This record gives sequence, C-alpha cells and structure tokens, in this order.
Amino acid sequence: MSDKTAAFVDTHGLGRLDELHPLGGKLEVNGLGLVKADLCWTPRGLWLVAAISDSRGDALNLLERSDFRYERRALGDKLHVAGSVFGVSRTRSTRVRELLGLARLRQRFGAVQNPDARTLLSTPFVEPISELERVWLDYTLAGDELMLAWLHGMSEAFVTSPIEPNASADLRLLVTSRVTRLVAITPLGDVREETLSSENLRFDLDQGRATLRTPNWEFRAKRRNDELTREVLSVLPQAPEQQLFWFAQRCWLARNDFPAAARAAKRLAGLAEAAGNPLAAFARVMLRERPGKATAFSLERALGHFNASETPEAALADLAEGWRFSPDAAEVLIEQLRKHGTTAEPWALKLHEYTHELPRRGSSIARNDAAQRDIRLAEHLLASGKTARARAVLEDRLRTLPSEDLDDLLPPDDADLTQGAGGKALRIRIRELIAQSRETTDLDTLAELAQLQPLMQTRVTALADAAEGTLRLRAESVAELLKPAGLIGDSLARESMRRDLPLSGYELLHEVSHPLAREESPFMTKLQALLASVPTPDHGVLKDYCEKLETSTGIAHGALADAARILGVSNVTAYVSRGNKSIGVRAYEDTAAFVLIGGQHLEDGPYRMTGSELRFALGAELAHVRLGHTPVTSSEVWAGALNKTREGVDLALDFIPFLKGYKLAGRMSQALTHVQAPGVRQLLSGVERMRARFAELRPTASAPAEAPLSRINEELITAHRVMQLTADRAGLLVSADLQASIRAMLLLRSDHRVLLDRSLREGLISVLSERSASGEMAHQALAVRIAALFSFYLSSEYARLAVNSSE
Repeated sequence: MSDKTAAFVDTHGLGRLDELHPLGGKLEVNGLGLVKADLCWTPRGLWLVAAISDSRGDALNLLERSDFRYERRALGDKLHVAGSVFGVSRTRSTRVRELLGLARLRQRFGAVQNPDARTLLSTPFVEPISELERVWLDYTLAGDELMLAWLHGMSEAFVTSPIEPNASADLRLLVTSRVTRLVAITPLGDVREETLSSENLRFDLDQGRATLRTPNWEFRAKRRNDELTREVLSVLPQAPEQQLFWFAQRCWLARNDFPAAARAAKRLAGLAEAAGNPLAAFARVMLRERPGKATAFSLERALGHFNASETPEAALADLAEGWRFSPDAAEVLIEQLRKHGTTAEPWALKLHEYTHELPRRGSSIARNDAAQRDIRLAEHLLASGKTARARAVLEDRLRTLPSEDLDDLLPPDDADLTQGAGGKALRIRIRELIAQSRETTDLDTLAELAQLQPLMQTRVTALADAAEGTLRLRAESVAELLKPAGLIGDSLARESMRRDLPLSGYELLHEVSHPLAREESPFMTKLQALLASVPTPDHGVLKDYCEKLETSTGIAHGALADAARILGVSNVTAYVSRGNKSIGVRAYEDTAAFVLIGGQHLEDGPYRMTGSELRFALGAELAHVRLGHTPVTSSEVWAGALNKTREGVDLALDFIPFLKGYKLAGRMSQALTHVQAPGVRQLLSGVERMRARFAELRPTASAPAEAPLSRINEELITAHRVMQLTADRAGLLVSADLQASIRAMLLLRSDHRVLLDRSLREGLISVLSERSASGEMAHQALAVRIAALFSFYLSSEYARLAVNSSE
C-alpha cells in the first residue's frame, strides 16, 4: 500500500515524499469505496492519501480543510477529517504532531526570516529548544535580532487552536536583543505570545521560586532553572543597553562551557555600545585582546561620557574584574587609553594599578616581565603626577634586581654598547624613571647610570659635571678616554690614589671579585667541581725555555713587587720569554708562583710597557693565582678543551705559552694522561695529531712571526669572562691608572695592538663601535671588558679600596 501511495504522490505532483506514516482507518474514494489511508509529508504540505495505484485514489490537503481536527491521546492520537476518524499509533504520535506543527507554522509565517538564529543559541540562559520551537524562532527573530534567553517555566497557558479543543502549552520566557516575550507553543504549532513592557512587569524573587506576573500571564521558574531565571528577571527592568551589556558579560564568563558564548559576547557588546553603553566600548577592546577595530573615536566618545557623567575612577578596574579579563587583555586597553592622555584619567591609571596586582602565569620565573610591568606602571604614574607612588614602585623593584646578570656578560652580537644597547636595560630604565620622579637628579642615580652605561659619553659627562672630589676626577678620566685622543698623553687621575697595603681576603672575595663570582651559583659550582678533578700540569718545563727576570730590570721588578705585595702573593719569581712567544704575561702556580713576561714588553718597540701598564698586567695575572683561577687560566690545554666549540681542539697548542717545539707538547701530553675529564682526553688526540704534524715540518730561515702569549679568556665560556673581569679589577687597583690599564689590555695581544694604533688615531669609541660586514659588533668581547673596568673604576667599591693606603 505504501508503494502505491508513493507512486500516487509522485504522479499527482504533490511534492517530494519526505515521510509517510500509515494511519488506522479508511477514506471513502469515489468509485473505489473505502481505501486504506496514509499521512504524507512533502514540501508542499501535509496530505492524507488513499490510493490503490499511481493513478487511482484521492489526496486531502489537511491544512486547507476546515473540518480537520486533531486529538492528542495517551494511547494513540486521533485525526478527524471528511467525516472519518483515523488513528495514529502511539509510537508515531509524537512525530506526526511535529510534522503537523511544522506544516502549520510554515503555512502561517511563510519564508524563514532568520535562518542563522539557531547558531546563536549556545549561551548560559538558553535551555533546550525543541525542533518546533527552533523553527518558530527562525521565523520570528529578525535578521539582526539575537536571542539572549530561552527559559522553561512550570506554568501552562491555554492556547486557542482551530484544530484542537482545550489546547495548552508550557510557557517559555524569550529575551532577545530587542524585546521580551512570553510564549506558549503547542505540539501542533499553535502559538500564543505576548510582548512585555517594563511597565506591566511584576516580580516575586523573594519567596518560593522566581515568578514573573503580567495582567494575562504568570511565569514560574522550575526548580532546576530557578537561579538562572532569577538572574534574568533581575535585569529585565534595566534599560536595553544595560541588558545587552549584562548578557554580553555573562556570555563571556561562560565561554569555557558554551562554545558559541564568546562570539555572542562580542556581538552583544557591539550592540550595547551602539545602544549607548560606554563601558561596552572598553570591553570590546579587551574582548579582542588587541586594538583591532576598536577605533580611537569609539574610545573618545566613551571617555567623553565618563567625563560628563562623573563616572567613578574605578569603573574600568571594576569592568576588568567583573569580566575576569586577563592582564594581557587589560594592558591592550591601557595602551589604547594612554594615547588619549589626560582625557582617559583617572580611569586608565586605576585600571593599570588593578592589572599590575593581578597574578601572571609563570610570574615566579618571569623576573624580567615583572620588572617591565613595574616600569610601565611607573611611567603611567609619572605621567599622572603620582611621583611618590612611582618612585616607591621602582625602588621596590630595584631592590629585587640582582647587581649583575649573567646575560650582561654576553650581550647580543649586534648590541652597540657605546650607544647604550645591551647591558642591564631594565635597571637603566628604572634609574632613569627614579631620576625623573625627583625635581633634580641625585648624584647616586647619576653614578649608577654612568656605571651601567660607562661607554656612553653623555652618562659619564653628566656624572663628572655633578660630582666632586675623587669621583669627579674619575668620571673626567673616563670621559677623556671616550674622546678621540683619550689614550694619548697622561691620565687625569694618574697615581692620584695608589694602594700600598695588601688586600685582605674579604676585600678580594667581596669587593675586588666580580659580583657574579661572589655567589655560589650552580654554574660556578659545576665549573669548580670540574676543575677540581683536573691535576695541575707540571709547568717546570716552561721555565727551562725562559730566562729569569733580573732585578736590574727596574720597572718590571718594581711592578712585580707592587702587585705581589698588594695581592698578597709571596715568593713570586718572574721569567722572561723571548722568540716567537714574546708577547703577553701569564702567571702560573708551582711550588711557588711564577710569572712569564713576554720579552717585547721590556724592550724598546711597539709592545713596550710603562710601569703602570706592567702593574696592571702583572696585577691581573697574580689575581688569578691569589683567587685560585689558575686551574683554568694557567692550564691552557684545559682552556682549549673547554673552548672546543669555538676554536677546535686542534688549536689547543695555540694556547700553550712559549712553545719552542713539539717536545713540549709531548711532555704536556704525558702530564695529562691521568686526567679523567672526557674533554681533556679528546684534547690529547688533537695534541698528538699536532705533534705529528710538527715533526714533519722544518722551520724556515725567515724571522719568527710574532704571536701572543695566550688568547684572552673573553672569547671562552662565561666563567672565564667572570674570572678575567675580576682579574682586571685587581690589575686596575695595582696600577691606579685607568688609561694605562686600557693600554695594557691592548698591548698584551698582537691583534689588539692593531686596535691600539687605531684608537690613538680614531678614538677608543670609534674602534669599539665598529661593525663587521654581517652587522655584528666587531670587538664585542673587548667592549664588554673595557665597559666592566670603567664601571668598576666609577664605583664606590673602587674608591674605598684605592684609598686604603699607607700615605
């Protein structure tokens, strides 16, 4: 029978057959008598069809029959039409009701007005929607109308129906971006609705379940949605822009539980702003967490409303807290508000202060991020005239910053230290802002800024202009060295303060030592553990190839005596190295300490050193001995192993001082055969290869090329740099001459000697600011070393140590 019915529907053009439901009952068909009937659902309507073939039968359009009635029954529905009664099985009754309701709604409303409405229903206040209710919403909501709430009530309402007597349906509360309605929709598609106005609303929120009363309705919440209903009813008396804003906020807060809630929040915030809610303009910026389309005009308009209405200064802070915006989102708004200057105050500052106190993910390890947040707040406070508060924030942060940071020793390769790049940017900025917070810049701030950026002429000159006494002389000395002819002539403060008494152990460890070397950092502890496993090589062989320094060599002998006395190193013997390793100074530990001095530093020529220059070089080397650095600094083979990533182990012999032939390499190899460190064992293979290579070569008759005594440790690992900077500080104390100390640095290496010549012609800053073809700083390691020495020279530590003399 169903196949015949389908064929009849197709033949008679009733539309595509989407569903067919057999009915209990027969229809009187002319010429055929009583024929079994089926209910057919097509795009053209709902049909009762009785057919015995594709061409013989009858079809009734139920929606056009005035005699059509429908009864809902528990054991099976009844359909009345054309004087006959047709039964609907209990299992099919629910679906037949839905089809009838859908067909009647389609007949009543025509084309769908808002087919996208169903995509906007995932909000905290939208309860389950039946298919019939969803279709009614699609027909009812306008294209730009958003559904905010759809709540089920426990109350029933009678609904007038042309096909069902005594029809009723559960009430629904519908709140949209435009109106509030009470709606009752029967399963057969009959609808009763009423648009509510605030004037005819009465609420009962104190006793029992939340209830809404109108002259014609009573909507009572169910137990499961009582709290939701209370929240919605409480906001209904508010103005439309306030309702929209409230719903936007609640959608945003529920975005993790409702996938479409975040999108709804953004749309509702836009509608709220358009309706005149100024807070919505600020919320929209934070909703995006980037400026985006939040134009300056919308914020300017909202700020104008704030100023006109005397809005509380905590309004934006309360907004961020109420919406639970992230600190990053709030800072986007703060950045935009700062562009509006005083117009955005005091609301922007209060928001900034609130955001500043919020905890951040990873705040326990993001020390720099916390400092940057403090700096941004301080800048804002200063711009708002809150100087005392800004200074307190900055000083609190300053106390938590370390005196030195490991990264400061390894600035980016392209950071020009002469222009203030690299270094402790956060500390510098904090000091600048502290100075700004005072009417006049105090001397301590000028001194620290000069120490933080000692290669910047403006910093050092500002200190020299403000300081008095020895600090003024020292600042002027640094300022002169930064000028083009700074390394020519006499230093301004030469020998004005020279220490004679030995440095105490405390002074060496806690004042002379570089700040990083004073702490038991994990890095330093690991390095010392490695060095402890390395036996000290037998350096006795080195003395076999060098002549002892005669006491008649007055300048060198006096410089050695000064260095040994001040650093507390006794029984020091000096040897002079000549030949192809006659440049440089190196101290070694043996049964007694000894120093090898390159012969060219004692003879007339381009490498000759003055007494002050020798005091710096010898003081720095003996500091290595006094502080126990020699397991790294004097064992050049070990240094080469640590540096194999840069120089390669095959260059290890470049670090063996005063090498006169491969025999020494063999003896050094034998001395290190018991070392367990893997790096040294790898190095030995390189030494053996180098010795074999030397055995095949014969020296030429040409003059030996000049070569440095040893590569300076600034290009080695950071630990070497820390130790070298510590030694430089000691060397400066022995020399008491900054200009001579810088010259000595450049005389101890042949490649640096070229830079000294250029510095004499062009100036030290010109050389240190030079870049390579790739854009990197050509002499970054040297710049770090000189900057560190300048900084120490300007410090109060140097002043205390230098004046501790017998004079």
